[in-house]
Amino acid sequence: MTLYTWIFILALLFIMLSLAGGLTWIERRLLAVWQDRLGPNRVGPFGSLQPVADGIKLFTKEDWIPPSPTSRSSSSPRPLSWWPF
Repeated sequence: MTLYTWIFILALLFIMLSLAGGLTWIERRLLAVWQDRLGPNRVGPFGSLQPVADGIKLFTKEDWIPPSPTSRSSSSPRPLSWWPF
């Protein structure tokens, strides 16, 4: 692969990720207006860092499995959800 191909791939990736963050921000602001509440106004200027905060929250969230004698029943739905029916 040439250098221009890598530059094109990285530029395309940057554009797509920027669009995803921007559209998430627009969606949150519109939903805040429609639901008559404040939107993402606590993270950065005008809520511009809200997608970053969402990503940090997603990657630091723990997977909670309830402690019970039937631990197989609480952990089996996850693999079963990938089973093609």
